[in-house]
Amino acid sequence: FVLASKVSDIDDVLHAILKEIAPQKSSSCVRLWCKHVKATHRGDGYELVELDLLKAVDGKIIVESKRSTLKNGDKEKPERRTVQDWMIRHEPELLVETRVNSSSPWVRASMELSNRLQVGDFVDAQDTAGKWYEAVVRELDEHRVVVHYAGWASRWNGSIRRSNIDVDISKCQVAKNCLAPAPLWMHTKPWRSLIEKGQNLEIRDSKSSVTQPKWFRGFVRDVGKQNDRPRSLKGGAALDCMEESGTDRQLSPLLILRRKQQILVEVPQERERSSPLVTNNDDDKNKKPPFVRWVNLYGEEICMPGTHMKALEEEEEKRPVTITYEFDPRKPPVEILKSNMHGAGFVRESLRGQPPAPGSVGLQNLGNSCYMNSIVQCLNH
Repeated sequence: FVLASKVSDIDDVLHAILKEIAPQKSSSCVRLWCKHVKATHRGDGYELVELDLLKAVDGKIIVESKRSTLKNGDKEKPERRTVQDWMIRHEPELLVETRVNSSSPWVRASMELSNRLQVGDFVDAQDTAGKWYEAVVRELDEHRVVVHYAGWASRWNGSIRRSNIDVDISKCQVAKNCLAPAPLWMHTKPWRSLIEKGQNLEIRDSKSSVTQPKWFRGFVRDVGKQNDRPRSLKGGAALDCMEESGTDRQLSPLLILRRKQQILVEVPQERERSSPLVTNNDDDKNKKPPFVRWVNLYGEEICMPGTHMKALEEEEEKRPVTITYEFDPRKPPVEILKSNMHGAGFVRESLRGQPPAPGSVGLQNLGNSCYMNSIVQCLNH
């Protein structure tokens, strides 16, 4: 058996499992499958785990041999995935496959994702910047797959290779920096299933157009249950990716894994900008965007923070520090010495003020020291 903790490196643990089960087999004759969410039309629920091919760096999955060099000369450090991170994405059930030698065919070759992909399957897909997104297959041929990235307009659909096996990229017209699709939530985080009240999200503006969507920050006010009857969604944003559903084959918004769970969201920015529009119609004048509304949890109207907008933490770090002094009549006056206008002697002056933090009292102008004061204020702000 293999003993591991939640904080153990998952790569080390999985390699140890393979070595324990098939100690006489070389790495080219043994591979690992894991029980995973079924997101394709075909398949038995197990997905191939490519242990040695891929590593993660700042959310990007890159080929190990193509790790870029940082400015200080060091290589990018792969993200360390723990057993706990792995358990969020996968079920604790593994399958080990072996073959006689490296030239023998794999018994489960037909179960590899590239061999069973179909239009409408949900996958993880990489864009040209190296980031992975939830996606749905729109077109495919022998060497190429066209995917629609969830949460992005259709004009950003990507054409990527179908398999990571070396192919002539110039002939199949695919992005050379993108790897082949991976099983859904193999690289992306299944954040939708982990949603909680109070969590921040990016929410598509209810008044934005299909071709030019706008995104606001919002938060979750309530999470509907999985078996709840779908609510009527009023005031939602227009979406360009639709699919046929039901016996009448009506067009409906794209839902990942066709799950219909819903959440109640609040968008403060919509409320702030919801002043009446100047129109000739009195009914239109009183209409305001709904800043509290139900949306599909697995739909394209919401995204993870940082998808379209910079993360709040980054903006807080770059926000200038400002100091505001407030007058407090209860505090006694403080006497200081200040040079007079011509520098001949000093005069007494009383000041009142309350700094925002103990000890931060700033500088008092002493003659021509205003230049120094100005510089310090510039550095501060």
